[in-house]
Amino acid sequence: MESTPTAPQVKPNIFSKHTIVLDHPVSKVFPILGTAKNQEKIARACSSSLPITAFRLLNKDVVAIPRSTPLSGIRDARDLPAAQEFESESKGARQLPRQFFAFTETQHMLCQTVSWNMGLEATLVWDEEAMMTLYESRVTGKYGIRTWKLREMEEIEGGMKTRVTETLEGVYSGWNRKVVQKKTRQAHVNQMELFHTFFD
Repeated sequence: MESTPTAPQVKPNIFSKHTIVLDHPVSKVFPILGTAKNQEKIARACSSSLPITAFRLLNKDVVAIPRSTPLSGIRDARDLPAAQEFESESKGARQLPRQFFAFTETQHMLCQTVSWNMGLEATLVWDEEAMMTLYESRVTGKYGIRTWKLREMEEIEGGMKTRVTETLEGVYSGWNRKVVQKKTRQAHVNQMELFHTFFD
């Protein structure tokens, strides 16, 4: 089996981490927040300041990841080779589902008199046994913007509630990184607080 990349090719320079508690068991939370089932709704919530004008689920496959490597150690999951169906577990790997998708965000300037579209390519890999989900996206073209996001879910209070923790790392090549860092942190908190509404 080919080796699994465990270090980012580009050093991140944007960071955020936030935790919320949902009043629902993890058995209800994970299918909604941890799989591709609800990904369009999550993507739209996480892009509330940049409306999504197109969302497309692309192909879905599985990847083989060494049992000794948690999702937190994976970078560039989109580039991992697809696993052969029923690949032997004796190789010390576990098979995890991977969903490719793409969407377009619309940027506005000058009171929305000027606008342009920015395409994003993304992948979602999830590990139901570990209750973890890895989201990665990159802006197409020359922008050099990338996002890596690990979502961890843990049952608490005897299984009645779920603690959800997200660790976000990003690569931003623009000159105003400090402004982007501040805005990213606030947006990340606001986006995660919206997760409560997914269970109304």
